[in-house]
Amino acid sequence: MALGLVVVHRDGVPLRSVSDQLSIRPHGGSLSHQPASVPQTYRDVLRSTVRLGEHDLAVAVDCEMDPELGTVISCAPPPQDYAIERALPHPQFDRKKLANDIGLIRLSRAADITTESIRPICLPVGETQGLSMEGKKLKVAGWGATESGTSSDDLLQTNVPVVPLSRCASIYQAAVPITVRQLCAGGKVGDSCSGDSGGPLFQQGDVDDETRFIQFGIVSFGPKRCGTPDKPGVYTRVGYYMDWILDNLHP
Repeated sequence: MALGLVVVHRDGVPLRSVSDQLSIRPHGGSLSHQPASVPQTYRDVLRSTVRLGEHDLAVAVDCEMDPELGTVISCAPPPQDYAIERALPHPQFDRKKLANDIGLIRLSRAADITTESIRPICLPVGETQGLSMEGKKLKVAGWGATESGTSSDDLLQTNVPVVPLSRCASIYQAAVPITVRQLCAGGKVGDSCSGDSGGPLFQQGDVDDETRFIQFGIVSFGPKRCGTPDKPGVYTRVGYYMDWILDNLHP
């Protein structure tokens, strides 16, 4: 997570999951519908676990402290760990072109979403599915690398402006094709980074007369140097895949 960073309050972005995917740092995912989640990588995923309700990776329990007295104000419930029952990468996932970078995992049991630190995120359906995000500022959250080049123990978020797809395609044309299945966002003013892969690109919106988080993208890839001017990160466009997602959300 590079540039424009703020530490997320433990109640502020209740949508992140941590997948221990045989790597030093966790990759992200989002709890979208029980018991499915959206991961970014599939290698050895069935031997992995999913942790929900995590915020500060350095402590066992996330607590809010009084900065002056150094005393505990309140603590969140402990994170929840889940085994993975099934992993489903998109059938047209292309590692070379970094295309169709999306998948579903089925948790071994239904997630407990009654705690304050775990809430499912909404996916773009109906009017929100085909919304153009160009020119809008969305948020991205994760534990990825910061400007210092090191990963964060705290869940961080930053605002990223969505850039026109045609401009993004021109920037990446020598490397990989950019299509309508993707979104491009970020750059010098804010960016995702190494370790944020699989995390959500989202904003608040009205869903059934309630203010909810809506996920529009999934962190996929970006420039080698995060926060490079005029070189945005690339995200899988969730709205494009809604039919596939809904067809594969089995009870």
